[in-house]
Amino acid sequence: SKRRPNPRLAKIHRNYTVDEVAALFGVHRNTVRNWVKCGLPTNDSRRPMLVLGADLRAFLTARE
Repeated sequence: SKRRPNPRLAKIHRNYTVDEVAALFGVHRNTVRNWVKCGLPTNDSRRPMLVLGADLRAFLTARE
């Protein structure tokens, strides 16, 4: 069975970098980058990519 990350771990009023999201959910950085390619919204196109916690939580909830 596949492990599903718990969306409730993401704080909705915080911005996360790719590394922080990977550490929070125990996944690889490339997994987070794949989530971005699959539709996880980022704040802008610049580096470092920042993901709003509310967007992260909504994205992971919709994937379940």
